[in-house]
Amino acid sequence: MKKLVLMIFAVVALAGCQDRVIWNDNGELEGATENREVWDSNGQMKGGERKIWVNKEGEDVVK
Repeated sequence: MKKLVLMIFAVVALAGCQDRVIWNDNGELEGATENREVWDSNGQMKGGERKIWVNKEGEDVVK
């Protein structure tokens, strides 16, 4: 009997969440794709440098 009541409660609770978004990641995706630098076919940026990765101090990690 307790399992039946618990199951009914869970179904009612989930039915109320039908149109609610638990995790909206659209903003994260849009934010991640703003102001991106794109390499050309030769692996160069617009400035001519090939900057791959820098650490938090701004020093090159991969050259």
